Amino acid sequence: MSTKNIFLLIMFACFLTSPLTSHTLATKSSDKNKTQTKAKKRKNKYQKAKEKQQVSKKVIKKPKWKKLANLPEVLRKSYKSLSDTELDEAILLYKQQKNLRMVARCLERKTSICSDTQKLKNLKLKLANTYFEKEDLEKAGTLYTEFALLYPGSTDTEEVEYRAILCHVYRLPDHDRDQSVTRQAILLAENFLQRKKLYKKYTADVAKILKHCLEKLFDNEVEIFKFHANKKNLKAAEKRLDSIVKQFEKRLENTKEKIEELRYILAKNKDPKKYKRPKNAPGPLANYIKWVKTERKEENKKALTFKKQYENLRDKSSNDILDITSPGKQKTKRRKKIDYVSKF
Repeated sequence: MSTKNIFLLIMFACFLTSPLTSHTLATKSSDKNKTQTKAKKRKNKYQKAKEKQQVSKKVIKKPKWKKLANLPEVLRKSYKSLSDTELDEAILLYKQQKNLRMVARCLERKTSICSDTQKLKNLKLKLANTYFEKEDLEKAGTLYTEFALLYPGSTDTEEVEYRAILCHVYRLPDHDRDQSVTRQAILLAENFLQRKKLYKKYTADVAKILKHCLEKLFDNEVEIFKFHANKKNLKAAEKRLDSIVKQFEKRLENTKEKIEELRYILAKNKDPKKYKRPKNAPGPLANYIKWVKTERKEENKKALTFKKQYENLRDKSSNDILDITSPGKQKTKRRKKIDYVSKF
């Protein structure tokens, strides 16, 4: 062996025997062992949890054929393949089980098969009632309205129309949402109240519902008006105010004060200097509007008196010239007519 190779071997041996290298190798091996033990622990935990779940969920599931064997023959078949008498049996059994979804399906199937008009009328009413019990209010409402249009002379029309209104009332949104449902409810309620002489059972309830719906719609319209006013969209705000006055001034009782407040808000946004709130004005907005109204009346009175005085003065002397500065304060400066030709 050459001297170079011997020297390299000696250096390598010294490196291996040094304390630093031994420490690094030991730490690396210990880290590996730690990671392996952690992974094993995780696996064990996961397996134990899985076993516990399996033990808790150890329910003996019956196969489908055994479940169907316990059921009656009518319920084993699909409702589409059942005859008219079988459908009646199925409806009774599903009602006992309180399965309203299947009851509704069977009734729908019966309406599609049925040819007798009287039976069809009763089936449609039953279907609407099942959807109402099931709390599928949108479908129930459409079915009730259809029934009222198709059979206006039946004895159940009053209750059907009342239930149609209820279907819309139970779905009323908040006043800051779209109010298409409330508008439909208002239309139905107004149509109901037009037949006060025929309908007497639910008239008081429908009148309360109408008032509640109108108040909700009014609040929605006011919010839209305030949004336009705050954004300085004054034309849109004016149009909205006009529509509010047309819709609600005669329908609702206590809206005059609120409409006056809205008018004040619009005027304030148009000319903020003119309608700046003075220090002497009272607190609430309604009181302030009353105070503004009284001030305006006094100003108008002053202007009228000044006009009369001015007309009297003009009639008396045509030579006098009046210098008018403001309608509230009367300032007249009289000067004589000078004959400049005779003077010089």
